[in-house]
Amino acid sequence: MSPIRLITGAALAGLLCCTPARAEDFSFDDVTIAAPLGTYSAKRIEISGSPLTRDAVQKLLSPATPGSGAEKFAQIDAARIFIPELTSRSQAQDYEQTTVYRDVAFTKVAKGVAETIDVAGAEITARRAGVANRGRLGAIHAEGVDFPALLRIAIASRMDSAEAKKVTTRRMTIAHTEIEIDGGGKLTVGAIEGADFGGRPLAAPLASLAEAAPRPGGGEPSPAARRALAAMAVDILTSLDVGALDMRDVTMTMPGADAATPEAVRFKHIALSRLIDGRIGRFALEGVDAGKEDSKLAIERIEIAGLDMAPALAAAAAAEPKPAAPHFERLEVAGLGMTLPEGPISLGRLVIEARDWLEIAPTKLSARIERAVVSLAGAGATRDAFLAALGYDKVDFSGALEAKYDAQKGELSVDRIEAEGAGVGAARASLMLSRVPKAIFSGDLQAAQLALAAITFWRADIGVADRGFLQRYVAARAKEDGKAEAQIRGEIAMMGMAMTRALFSAQAGVNPAVEAVANAVSAFAKGAPNLEIHAYAPDGLGLIDLSIAAQMGSLADRLKIDAKAH
Repeated sequence: MSPIRLITGAALAGLLCCTPARAEDFSFDDVTIAAPLGTYSAKRIEISGSPLTRDAVQKLLSPATPGSGAEKFAQIDAARIFIPELTSRSQAQDYEQTTVYRDVAFTKVAKGVAETIDVAGAEITARRAGVANRGRLGAIHAEGVDFPALLRIAIASRMDSAEAKKVTTRRMTIAHTEIEIDGGGKLTVGAIEGADFGGRPLAAPLASLAEAAPRPGGGEPSPAARRALAAMAVDILTSLDVGALDMRDVTMTMPGADAATPEAVRFKHIALSRLIDGRIGRFALEGVDAGKEDSKLAIERIEIAGLDMAPALAAAAAAEPKPAAPHFERLEVAGLGMTLPEGPISLGRLVIEARDWLEIAPTKLSARIERAVVSLAGAGATRDAFLAALGYDKVDFSGALEAKYDAQKGELSVDRIEAEGAGVGAARASLMLSRVPKAIFSGDLQAAQLALAAITFWRADIGVADRGFLQRYVAARAKEDGKAEAQIRGEIAMMGMAMTRALFSAQAGVNPAVEAVANAVSAFAKGAPNLEIHAYAPDGLGLIDLSIAAQMGSLADRLKIDAKAH
């Protein structure tokens, strides 16, 4: 159950219970109030310390009394309101839900705002199409609950597009949650804590969204319906705020193919903070554990910061949808491990930072991968027979990327691409291009295709380092062919020289620049551990010119090339 629905239910419960008296204690029996999509009822409501008379409260509860629920609630003052049992019944399309709250206590209610709310627990039953799910909530505690504001959000529609948001609940905790899903599934949450829930009414009342939502098995919604749902989602994201929401010891259990061995996913901690105007400051999953003994997944932490779904949803809601993607500032995955029959896979850390987004891509991007390890020695390992044949029992990979795009200048620079495999080798590259169309980052594919030919090449740098791979390959080839290792290296060197000349469409010995590259490749093949190649175009070289020059054998004349092996 969402915090907003829970507190809204409590709010309407409070409306039931808001039958205060002056300095007197009094009670009401068998109270029922109709609300959007359902009813709220209580067998008994006890009120103390209210300046209102019993008759005044009865008048507020009467549907014949003019005024909205929020306006009526704003008139409630009481030292304490207690409801031994409160029942909420709601229905939307074929979905029915009944929630029974036990021992609901409100303290220090002033103008409809409760200083504290405590609930001993609650039971939930939800039905849809003959399927019944049941749930239980442990003790609930809330502070600073503004019932008039909650009711406006739940029932009213926004009249002023600039209406300010209000904090509706300062703090909320739920001791334990357990939901039993029809068919054998189960969700349990050890504890829930939240702070600074707030918002404003939606353009369409919150209660009406249940009616607009697609029904299970109802088929795909029409394009118009999808746009309407996307617009509703944008409105919800930008109208409802959450300061913080933490859930601990979360377990989701679903029936497996074998009923005796259900499948479970566990999270030690789920944290959300600063959901404001549709942008999530931080969302984190910690202590993820899923799967069975022979196929398990464990992750220490997944964290995403600066996530903004609104641009993608707004684009989907437009009359003429345009390409768009969710924006984020930082994504981190740490301590990932997978146990599989083919052998384990692990990841030390992955960090992606993305800034200054256009519609579908960031214009500043950096990424780091640390210790991505894939075992090649599992019971039935077939992941890479070639590497395994060279004696590698695993691939241990790390890498990095740094790139940026200047939309005004049309310049794209890949400042660093690096990859290194332990015991294998390393490679690095950089690249500089200009006249790169903004359409590539904004999703206009047709404009991007038309502008690709104008992209201009300026510089490329490539470096390769052998850290044992080539020697292993040479040794394996020598053993297989019955030749000396020096002979195998010589063959590889000759092949490398031939491929270099073919790349530049040059004959042997004709172009000194090409020969310099070919000789460097040859020296690397023969044992020099490092190879570096630098190429740049003094006046820039368009992609079409680059292609024609390669075919005509004049590429080396259009570029300045430096290559060496050491």
